[in-house]
Amino acid sequence: MTRLIVTSLLLMTVAATAAAQGQRGSISGVVGFPSEEIPALRIYAIAVDGKAHFSATSARKQSRFSIKDVPAGQYFVVAYPVAKGEAPVEAGGWTRFVQCGMNANCKDHALVPVTVTAGQVATGVNVADWYAQAGTFPPEPAQKPKPSAASADCASMKSQLEEDACNLKAHEAADKVLNREYQRLIVDLAKAPTCRNQLRDAQRAWIRFRDEHCRYEAGTGPKGRMTQCLRELTELRAGYLQRQTPDLCNP
Repeated sequence: MTRLIVTSLLLMTVAATAAAQGQRGSISGVVGFPSEEIPALRIYAIAVDGKAHFSATSARKQSRFSIKDVPAGQYFVVAYPVAKGEAPVEAGGWTRFVQCGMNANCKDHALVPVTVTAGQVATGVNVADWYAQAGTFPPEPAQKPKPSAASADCASMKSQLEEDACNLKAHEAADKVLNREYQRLIVDLAKAPTCRNQLRDAQRAWIRFRDEHCRYEAGTGPKGRMTQCLRELTELRAGYLQRQTPDLCNP
């Protein structure tokens, strides 16, 4: 009987996960750049209302990109150099200027909305417009884990139980981002084993620090501080990993 209950719970969890994933899609495309070598870029899908953003980081010379786990909706796709000063302007985008062949007679640098459908990949995106005047595209979003329903101000909840649940959900969302970015870096650093091993050691040390520090916070801080601390440190670490690229490796 116990085994049947456990099996049922596992099946329910898998089904729930699959259903949640089905509500999201992805965006894939290519990057064009006005020089022989494409720099490392952070490429964003920015909701047309500006309320959310999702990103991927490409390595130097990488021309293809994929932004995964994006909720259904409409987005502008904009790229920003990881190292400032490596582009003629601060950002490049998928615009009407690119659609019309970047012809000198085409003056329209308006961003093209990309429609993301649940369970589908939006393709055909070409981030190649680096010719618009500065300020045409939105500034790069703040470097932090992508927002989620759990990332609201948990302190505004009506009860301690609700606040704890809010922080727990936000922590789980940030931890998912952290693990994804960590695995991306491990793969990207395959040809730089020294940096890859240093990253692995650093991540293990960080996990120990986070857990021990938050236990201390829980013992000295207000009620619910443990979950809040885990959330805060995990969000910071996830944001840090999002900014890392193989080009930064200097063993």
